[in-house]
Formats: sequence, C-alpha cells, structure tokens
Amino acid sequence: MMMMMMMMIHGAPGTEDPTGATLEWLEWMRMASVQPDVVSYNVLLKQSAHAKRWEEALSILGDVASHKVDANIITVNTAIDACLQAGKAGLVVNLALSVHKWDLEIDEVTCSSILKVFQEKGKWQTAMSLLSGMPELDLAANEFCFASVITSCVNSQEWQWAFHLFNTMQASQLFPDAACYSATMGACEEAGQWHLALHLLNHMVRIKVLPNDACFSAVLSSLKAPQEWTTALELLSLMSSMSSFPNRIHWNAAMNACASSEWQKALELFKVMSGLKIDPNTDTLGAAIEAYQTADDWQSALVMFNSIPNWQFLPDLRSYNNILNVLQNVDYGAEIWHDAVRNEVYPTLIKRGDLTFEQMRVLKGCYS
Repeated sequence: MMMMMMMMIHGAPGTEDPTGATLEWLEWMRMASVQPDVVSYNVLLKQSAHAKRWEEALSILGDVASHKVDANIITVNTAIDACLQAGKAGLVVNLALSVHKWDLEIDEVTCSSILKVFQEKGKWQTAMSLLSGMPELDLAANEFCFASVITSCVNSQEWQWAFHLFNTMQASQLFPDAACYSATMGACEEAGQWHLALHLLNHMVRIKVLPNDACFSAVLSSLKAPQEWTTALELLSLMSSMSSFPNRIHWNAAMNACASSEWQKALELFKVMSGLKIDPNTDTLGAAIEAYQTADDWQSALVMFNSIPNWQFLPDLRSYNNILNVLQNVDYGAEIWHDAVRNEVYPTLIKRGDLTFEQMRVLKGCYS
C-alpha cells in the first residue's frame, strides 16, 4: 500500500502520458519485486474513473488479465465507472456483459451503472426491463437503480411510470434520496403537477433529506399558472435559508412564474440577477420582455429585445413572439418582422404553428 501511495503522489518516472505512466509504474513495481495485487489495481482504476480516463482503465484491466491477477467485482465495476464517467455507453454494457469471463457475478453496483446508460429518451422500456429482472439474479434494486430508471421515464415523457416507480420504492421500504426525488419532481413538471412537486419537496424537508439544485429547479419550472408566483418567490427564499444559492435556472423559473401577472416582481428578480452578476440567457430576457408586455411598456420591451445581441446570443422563438405581441400596435413591428426573416426564424414559427392571431395580423400589416 505504501508503494501505491508513492505512485499517487509522485507519478511514474520517465513519462507524462497518464496511461503510459500507470503501466510503467506497474512494471516498476514488478522490477522492485513487488507484485501488484487486486487492491493495487483497484486503486489505480479508481484514479482513472475519477479522471474520466477510460482508455487507461481498459489498459489496467488488460494488465490484470495478462498477469492473471484474481480480480473481484470491484475491479470490473470501477473500470465500468471510468467508461460511464467518460460517456462511453457501449463500453459500459460490454464490460458488464463480460463479468462472467472473470468468474464473477454482477452486483447492484453493476446494475446501477448499466441503468444509467439507458437514461436517454426512448430507452425507458429497456431500463424498466433491466430493473424488473434484477430479482431473478438475486439482486435487490437500490436507490441509485430506481433513480436512473425514473430519470429514463421522465426523459421519455412517461411520467406515470415515474410516479409508479417512486411509489414502488417506498412500498419496498427503500428510502428515496435527493436524486430520486429530483427525478420524480421532473415527472411532476412534465405532467403539470406542481402541487405534487411541492408536496414532495415539503416531504423531503420534513424527513430531513436535503434537496439538491435539481429538486428546486423541477418545482420552480412546474409553476406555470399566474397565481403560482407567490410559491415561486417562497421557494427562492427557502433555498437561501438552506444555504443553497439559486442559479440562473432557478431565477429564470421564478421570473417566468411572475411575468404574466406580477410583472414588477419579475423585473425585480431580473435586477437581483444582474446585481449578483448572473448572466442572462434567452429564457431570462424572454421572461423580462413578457413582463414588459404585461405592463404594456413597449418601449422598455424594445430596449430589452435590442440588448439581446450584447449578450452574444440571438433572440429565440419566445423572444420574437413576445416582442411582436408588444409591438402589434406600433410601427416597430415591421422592423422586427424583417429582422426575424433575415434570421430565418419566422419560416420555422409558421411551420410549427406557433404564431398567435395577433402576430399574424402584424405580419399581414407588414405586407399590405
């Protein structure tokens, strides 16, 4: 173990390549009549996983095999984690399928890693099948497994299944962690169930599970009705009281909740963001323009819209929609329309059917 500590502190002699350095250290240990054991390999693999060096992890695993070291499931799982951290989904699955070649059996950690691969949209059924098949392998799904599958369901807009899985966890005497709660709250956002999202957040606080940023983001983003602006502001206050600092996503969601009814509050939040030096994005400025629209202040809305290029991004669909609504009775509507045509925004809007009747009237006036 002392040898391994030296490796971690000093690195390998004679090479700056991480993979080469690791293999050179292993050779140097053997020259010093110190045979690397499974613990040594596992330490090196953990370093590779932490640094997302998947190629290095595979080289180490190959060295384990070539020197006939008895690997354990931690060895393979750590190599899998290195590939997972580097986004190499195919390698994660291949390594998991090769566990039997090491005369080992997969465990809950292996399954959890595989399930993370299937979090992408459209893969929820595969994730569900893997989760339901775990008992046949005498494996009990843990919180991480459920969180991965719930996320998969949310990403595929299968929010009913996400709720079902969350309830199944509790019925199985599993205690959801923040990842499970945030994933389920994401389902509430998709389903428009802001009351349920808020209930889950309050339940977390009661049972002393610390909400993460994703939990607050999901709840805030679910608050879309005008009357929900007070809840949005209360959540921002709750975050601060829990020493959790709101980020741009949180501020944007709160602004959006206020923009159509409490426009003064939305603009106050925008000023607070600026004071905190949180750079806006198109969602931020879209909410601010909508607030000016609610206030019937087309001059300020136009100034805000024209300031968008200063932030080095282009106006998006929502920005054009809002500004054209504000300008429908003034002469600047035609100028904004021509700007949208130059940026090839309006053909997309027309195709998608996102234009309102009022905006169509503006467009008709531009060509009359």
